[in-house]
Amino acid sequence: MRRSGSTLTFQVTRALLERDHEITVTEPQTGIGVEPELISQVAAAPHIVLTKMHTVSKSIRDQLPKSGAYYIYTARDPRDAVASLIRKGRLSKTDAERAGFAKDFAKKERIGSLIYPKMPHVWCGFYEDFVDDIPYLIKNIAKFLDIAVTDDWVKQLADDLDIDKQRERVQAVKQDFAVRQQTRLTVNHITDGRPGSWRDTLLPQEIADIENQFIDWMLRNGYRPTKISLPRVKRSLTKRIIRRLRWVRSVTKFFLTSVRRG
Repeated sequence: MRRSGSTLTFQVTRALLERDHEITVTEPQTGIGVEPELISQVAAAPHIVLTKMHTVSKSIRDQLPKSGAYYIYTARDPRDAVASLIRKGRLSKTDAERAGFAKDFAKKERIGSLIYPKMPHVWCGFYEDFVDDIPYLIKNIAKFLDIAVTDDWVKQLADDLDIDKQRERVQAVKQDFAVRQQTRLTVNHITDGRPGSWRDTLLPQEIADIENQFIDWMLRNGYRPTKISLPRVKRSLTKRIIRRLRWVRSVTKFFLTSVRRG
């Protein structure tokens, strides 16, 4: 999910892999770096290729390899993700570009939330769980990748990736594009990272659009929507019944789980 700590997670993953391996890191402009029909061949090869991507086109979804590939997926309160992207783009509440922006974002990111967590080798991390605990993030990804790390090494990397040093790198991007290539940071990368800051940014309709797309996902992952009500959808009677049953299961899980995020 965009704006969910994926860049920080990329930096951690890159540092872990480069400890013991020579790897290829694809550039943002080239995506995965090869034609879709060749992706499975890249995954099967012994050489490690690291790529960072978010939503993918339909032509690539079916080509995403299930064998030989490890997926690292990050997510957060989708309302905060949209709000962060709006702040990054410096869109005011009266900006015409905001019309339909939240709904479009939510539709695209919902696809990712359905695809990546179902991969056979996947680590899923929530922004709210790791943003203030980088050592936790490093150790979890190291365990997922089966890479041994010492406490001293973890502390050194965590110190190097703290928010103040990241802000220094953001400033450096303006003078040296190589910093952007190495870190994936942009000049307007860091905005307000507080969980719940969507309340200061989003319009009522934007909140409704996001929650309508993510209501089940939010409830199942411990995010409280502004209204716990079944979204109204125009579907056949059978599909409406199935939709209602899914919503009931999501609400039940929300109230039974002890995890609360956002």
